Amino acid sequence: MEFQNIRLLRAKLPDLAAGTYTVHVEQDVQEPENRTLPSTDSVFHVGARRFGMEQGLIHSVYPPADSNGCYKETLPHMVCSQASFPWLRRMYDGQKDDTVPFVALICLVEGEDFQEGQAAIGQLVKPGADDPYFPPCDLEGMVGEKAEDICSFVDIDAALCAEILPREEELACLAHVRVTSLYDKSDSLISQDGSFSVVVCNRFPESPSGESRRNYVFLVSMENYHGHLPEGEKFAEVTARKRARFIVLHKWAFESTAGDTPGFSHIMKNLDVGAFALPKTGKENEASKIAERGYVPLVHLTRTGEKTVSFYRSPLVPCRTEVFPYKECHTADGEIRYDPEIGMFDMTYAAAWQIGRFMAMTDQEIARQIYLWRRSVVTKMHRSLERARMLSAFRGCAAVERGKERGSAPQGFLWYLAQKDSVLGLLRQEENMGDRNGLARAGLEWMRDVSAGERIMAESGLEAKE
Repeated sequence: MEFQNIRLLRAKLPDLAAGTYTVHVEQDVQEPENRTLPSTDSVFHVGARRFGMEQGLIHSVYPPADSNGCYKETLPHMVCSQASFPWLRRMYDGQKDDTVPFVALICLVEGEDFQEGQAAIGQLVKPGADDPYFPPCDLEGMVGEKAEDICSFVDIDAALCAEILPREEELACLAHVRVTSLYDKSDSLISQDGSFSVVVCNRFPESPSGESRRNYVFLVSMENYHGHLPEGEKFAEVTARKRARFIVLHKWAFESTAGDTPGFSHIMKNLDVGAFALPKTGKENEASKIAERGYVPLVHLTRTGEKTVSFYRSPLVPCRTEVFPYKECHTADGEIRYDPEIGMFDMTYAAAWQIGRFMAMTDQEIARQIYLWRRSVVTKMHRSLERARMLSAFRGCAAVERGKERGSAPQGFLWYLAQKDSVLGLLRQEENMGDRNGLARAGLEWMRDVSAGERIMAESGLEAKE
């Protein structure tokens, strides 16, 4: 499925899911005689953390952590920078549908029957008779984690589980891959390929009318919960223990307000505030008129080091402002306005110019293009200086002086270089011209600079004419 610049994929499976694999090798030899060599087995493990996750993999969550807003129509979700993360492990051995993720998002509301805790992995996988239900877990072949490592968990009442947990057939619909272009994104995303995995919760946040309610979202592991989710054939085992325990890989919380609470759009559209200005003093003068338009005096440190006071105003002012004609400037100082009547500088446009420059330089692609442009300019400048130096070095040589008769000195220089096939040819050409004294005087410079002269001639695109 594709929407403009976004493509949605059902899943992105890893080359090998986490687990233990055995490679069995047999070899039959037919020459010089038929016989079978002894077979051998090689066991290897593919690791992916089950009791925790790298927090750097979490690209973003929504609703934002510790935020406050009307989210009653928003399904909480998490975006992971690793596209294959939800499918790194299998939910259970012998799983037929590889698109079923091993993780899920659970939304719990403040006041509901759940309890958080921490324990060592080795202790957690061996629950007691009175502990909440936790599926059997084999730690053999575990890579990157140890039995003594501490992990987080959440215990949820069985009745609440039956009400809010996703059904097993729903898990594949609660995770997908989003592929998008990162060309115009921030530098922190440039190195990524634009593929992200998204895990979506199956429950809307609760926000009773007239009050705010805190919601908790847990990214939990569903590994080995095959058949033990609501409506599963083994869910009775969870009911018998009265509570179920889930490994928590990540969690965040937010405040959800009632639906009749004004949202951000409503608040912004109904703002009734004045300009960012100094308090009125009752005196009618030029300074007070400027202050009423949103200007405030701020300390200004000039480029040359002097400290003064200049006016500045924000672009967010609820009044009509004077628009200055655009002019091309190469520095922020070129946008400084000066009011001779009050003797003050207006730094508004200069600050905007500088902010725009900083924003442009934070874009890696723009910074790269500027670097390539500056390098090409510097290279052309050095080539021009080198060409001028070469022409100056050959000025006064017999061939160049003689070339003046054919045109300008540079044309004579290029004609002179075009006459020889090698340094030896150059020397013979000069000898045939009968100027042996000039040859002895400038021979070393010719031999040193002749290769550079040829390169200059080639780069300049000029043709030597006799």
